[in-house]
Amino acid sequence: MPKKLFVLLSILFISFTSTNAQTVFGKYAGEFMAIGIGGRPLGMGGAFVAVANDVTAGYYNPAGLANLNYPQVSLMHSEQFGNLVNYDYAAVGIPFGTDMSFGISVMRLGVDGIPGPHIGYVYLPAFLGIIATSMLMAPFGAKLAHSLPVDKLKRIFAILLFVVGTKMLWSAFM
Repeated sequence: MPKKLFVLLSILFISFTSTNAQTVFGKYAGEFMAIGIGGRPLGMGGAFVAVANDVTAGYYNPAGLANLNYPQVSLMHSEQFGNLVNYDYAAVGIPFGTDMSFGISVMRLGVDGIPGPHIGYVYLPAFLGIIATSMLMAPFGAKLAHSLPVDKLKRIFAILLFVVGTKMLWSAFM
């Protein structure tokens, strides 16, 4: 029994060290929303929420679309970090009546020309490695889980969840 517990704890320790690069929590998920769009709003330093009355209101304050008097189109392309990151924005606003409008906005933040074998944002060597490792380790994990007492397995899983949750919170706030 101690050998099985040692193997389980060793696997947990190795998995924590390998997930270090994957726990950057909440730092860059919505960064494209902070770039801003449109010459007029960017010229005001992004302080445009209260005066948004054109088609860019779909980005800053959607209630401002009700102030449209005529159909409007907005297109923007921006290159960040020396042509590395492309930021594109397109919007269409069509007024209906005196106080209603229909608007749609599309944003794209992309890095073109990513090297290596990938499909979209999925890097194929890592994907195949995860599949192979899962197929090799799943029978071992199932056998180990069935050999341990339920109470001990629950405690180990609770410790695992506590450590992972603590690490995520630590990474998010520190």
